[in-house]
Amino acid sequence: MAMNTNGFTPDYNPGGCLAGNNDDAWAYFTAITSQTQVQYEITGCQGFLCGLFVTAILHVFEGNCGAPVALGCNISGLGIGNDATVTIPTTPGQTYFVRVQRTFSNQDLSGELCITAISNAPANDLCSNATPVGDGTFPFTTIDATGSFATSCAFNDTNSVWFAYTATCSDEATFSVCDDADFDSVISVFDACGGNELACNDDYFGCTGFTSQVTIPVLAGQTYLVRLAGFQGAAGSGNLTISCAPPPPPAPNDDCANATAVAEGLHPFTTVNATGTLSTSCSLNDTNDVWFAYTASCSGLVEV
Repeated sequence: MAMNTNGFTPDYNPGGCLAGNNDDAWAYFTAITSQTQVQYEITGCQGFLCGLFVTAILHVFEGNCGAPVALGCNISGLGIGNDATVTIPTTPGQTYFVRVQRTFSNQDLSGELCITAISNAPANDLCSNATPVGDGTFPFTTIDATGSFATSCAFNDTNSVWFAYTATCSDEATFSVCDDADFDSVISVFDACGGNELACNDDYFGCTGFTSQVTIPVLAGQTYLVRLAGFQGAAGSGNLTISCAPPPPPAPNDDCANATAVAEGLHPFTTVNATGTLSTSCSLNDTNDVWFAYTASCSGLVEV
């Protein structure tokens, strides 16, 4: 249906997604399934500059006009596309409200609003239904997935599926679909449903097909929520591989007490996985170190 703000006045400032107290238009719908997609597409304007300078902000609410409760919001493509999409869990028979405004402007905004009932969402479509996993490889699909928010590292990656990973070690865990997904993927990790975003990646360096990978520090026994989505609404299938393993031990000369005895010459070393307890006077936070014990063979200056 056509939906525009032409000649309208400000009615409500919902906050979120750069929204402000600008001219807005409202619509409502009654849900018929447990998942509903709301999409607003700007009309009469095409191309990169249009998507950059004419953008729409879309909000979806439950409740009533006197006390609306925001369920999700999104902003159109910022130069990538002319549509904004929000997908939310809905209760059949319940009424929901939709608000659109032009970003940072009271100028006219014209577009088409499309409400789509979704009935084939994956079982782990919602964070509350995240699939429990440990280390290993797990197939997934985001086809017909829904969602209500975008991550910090991508645009319009609302449609998503979720895994609940319980860490098997206290170290670093890697979550990867690198070279193992058939769409432009986005991986993000959260500390809880509705919690803090701990990491986010759209295109990982060295991975083909715009696939993704993140690594975060974890604590054994703690659960982390892994979200898989697609850049600018992309959807597809793949395999999520999760691994958590302690790093190799530090070098034998990690501590001063175990310093390697040396004379003049070249001596290879590594500080990978080294530990330490002190910093020097000429640097900051240079605690992780290895040690050598040099016995002087002459009296004078020594160059290291």
